[in-house]
Amino acid sequence: METLTTLTDATIEAMHGLIAANLDALQLCEVATDRVASPLMGDLFHELGEERREQLLELQTYLRHNGAPAEPEGTTLGVAHNMWTDLRAAINAGEPYVVLLEAERGEGRLEEAYRSALHEAQASPLNAVLMRHLETVRGRRAQLERLAEVAKKSATDAIV
Repeated sequence: METLTTLTDATIEAMHGLIAANLDALQLCEVATDRVASPLMGDLFHELGEERREQLLELQTYLRHNGAPAEPEGTTLGVAHNMWTDLRAAINAGEPYVVLLEAERGEGRLEEAYRSALHEAQASPLNAVLMRHLETVRGRRAQLERLAEVAKKSATDAIV
């Protein structure tokens, strides 16, 4: 029977994937914080990055309790997306819409990683933790989506 200190290999593998996905999201938030022109948006991305860091650290703790390596490594896709976001933000002079759109996409990938982990580690004692993280990601993704729509409308209205 799987417990918090005797996780199965499937659960540990899923946790490694989530750590990588959270690291990707954290790094994207750092890029966004540096590139966004608005101090309020910078604060939002800083706060979001701290949430992802806390999730990453919590997942690492469970891995360490199981004697599994817990050093974070991002994914190639995450690195590429962060570079793309940085480039788009630079070209668009920190336009909030561009950064919000890319951040929302990043949260979408993180949400999918949590769904996949929950599927792979069914009946794991970590499911409550993973569900809590997933709900946080979903809430932030929805917030970013709403803010992107507002920023897009503001940018369109400014042109007209």
